[in-house]
Amino acid sequence: MSQPWILSALVAALWCAPCFAQESALEPPDLGRYLRWGPLRARPGFAISNVGYDDNIFASNASEVGDYTATLSPKLDGLVLFGDRAFLTFAEKLEHTLYLDHSDQNFTNQRGAARVTFPLHRTGFYVDGLYNRLKERPVDQQDIRADRDEDGLGVGLILVPGWRTEIEIGRSYKTWSYFDEDADPDALVTIGDRLDRSEDRNTLEVRYRILGRTRLTMDAHVGTIEFDSAISSGRDSQEWGVIPGLDFGEGGPLSGSVRVGWTEIDADHPTQTDFDDVVGRAELAYRPRSRIRLRLDALREPGFTVATDSIFYLDTRVRMRAVYYLTRIVGIESGGSRGKLEFPGASGAFEREDDIDTYEVGVRFRLAENSLGRRVEYSLRLQRYRRDSTDDLQDRSRTVFGLNAVVGF
Repeated sequence: MSQPWILSALVAALWCAPCFAQESALEPPDLGRYLRWGPLRARPGFAISNVGYDDNIFASNASEVGDYTATLSPKLDGLVLFGDRAFLTFAEKLEHTLYLDHSDQNFTNQRGAARVTFPLHRTGFYVDGLYNRLKERPVDQQDIRADRDEDGLGVGLILVPGWRTEIEIGRSYKTWSYFDEDADPDALVTIGDRLDRSEDRNTLEVRYRILGRTRLTMDAHVGTIEFDSAISSGRDSQEWGVIPGLDFGEGGPLSGSVRVGWTEIDADHPTQTDFDDVVGRAELAYRPRSRIRLRLDALREPGFTVATDSIFYLDTRVRMRAVYYLTRIVGIESGGSRGKLEFPGASGAFEREDDIDTYEVGVRFRLAENSLGRRVEYSLRLQRYRRDSTDDLQDRSRTVFGLNAVVGF
């Protein structure tokens, strides 16, 4: 696949490689990045976003309904040290969305993850967990707002054979559960019947320090996916993937990571469509000058769909945003994203493709910011979203105007 964003990210990564740092998995993060709350080191933050008007809160293509809305998002990244060796890192974030006239549509997303690491000189082991409670519209079915529960548990071994190299060998188990309280109670098949599943995965991650402190990475995995309902047992699959990448620490002009590789998902049922293609993800922030901020977010990955004629969709997205500060405080920003959803039908009769475009402009007010990422910032932003599908029932458009504020990290 000749995706321009992949080539651009790799060129930028290699050009800026000598400048950046990243901690070892056997060592706690830099304590200077945290506030001290007794035994807890914390990076708290609070954001208010989209305090304004959304002209299509139901993401409908038929009867568009507008309302005034706001999203409140407290978060906490934390670190706890246990003596001189073991340590706990965790991240917790809430997103509570409110509507003025349609309060029955209020919802909360909760995302939580944690890892306990036990270093033993040049080796160690870890236990990590995932606990998400989300109520979002699936990217492939925007007119559904379903509850999605994600739970995960993993264990692994960390090896440091040399000062440049780290290896993680792990085993993880993750489950997904879906429920749509607005669905027809007499429906014969629910979203849970389609998507409730578990994944048992073995992983290998190798990190090698190159050109200063930038790291070359390689992630590999193999696993099985089993669906809970007999209705979807034909979707049970075997999966594997190999994904090389580059990681950059904070503190230099460029930070973030880029991953590009190959994944295969082989359905157990012979009539179902398999997936074997290039996948990738990039999250890069670039600061060429003190007044300029550039950010690139991109992904290309498969996901299981609620559609009855296809097991999975392929989600490809590229988003770019630029901020230019006219003064130390006032900046102007603009950005856009281009995305595509592809649904390969098992029978060939159903093949859907959605083109998704988003454009945004705004004004940003930066009241405070330091090298550790602590900041106080406000912005006014206008965003336009449009989806054009080969299935006309999936066409969508939205316009959102709102105030955003970030306090903390």
